[in-house]
Amino acid sequence: MPVGKTLAKVTKSIGNNKHKVHPRGRKLQQLERATLRDQQLEKKKRQHADNKTVELLRYTYIQELIKSDDLIEETTFSREDIAKFVELFIARDDEELAELKKNKRSNRPPTNRQLLLEQRKKAENQEFNIGFLAPDLTDVESVEGLRTWNGTFGSLNQVKKFRLKRDLSILGENVAPKDIEM
Repeated sequence: MPVGKTLAKVTKSIGNNKHKVHPRGRKLQQLERATLRDQQLEKKKRQHADNKTVELLRYTYIQELIKSDDLIEETTFSREDIAKFVELFIARDDEELAELKKNKRSNRPPTNRQLLLEQRKKAENQEFNIGFLAPDLTDVESVEGLRTWNGTFGSLNQVKKFRLKRDLSILGENVAPKDIEM
């Protein structure tokens, strides 16, 4: 019967054995594979959690904008408004970045915080050129859903999403559906 693939099961099966593990043996290879598998799974979990955090940050920022006193009466927003919201989101750290650049001494490398902010801004600008994931605020139900959103990832399903490009087109909007052959 094969041993389970998790690291805990492999170490348990090896631990039951009273003998030492041979450096080039089958059990050590099993242990190495299980360790590598667990490391890859942990990396994917961390990356998924980071992506969820970034997505929640986007929606929280836009929610605060549309719940502001100036925009509370609006029921829908145009694509231009959504693009302005995205540009405001991308530029949210510009003041801190300018302060870090101003305080940097000449002939000194930039600080880690400055590099992080510049990389994040560059990545978000590239994503906006390709298609920035944003809430579809052209729909009345999505606007109301985002305004009443409680901040959890599960309740974000009530808000429609799309990928908006910098030229105000929506990713996949002009693509004709493929003919289905039966």
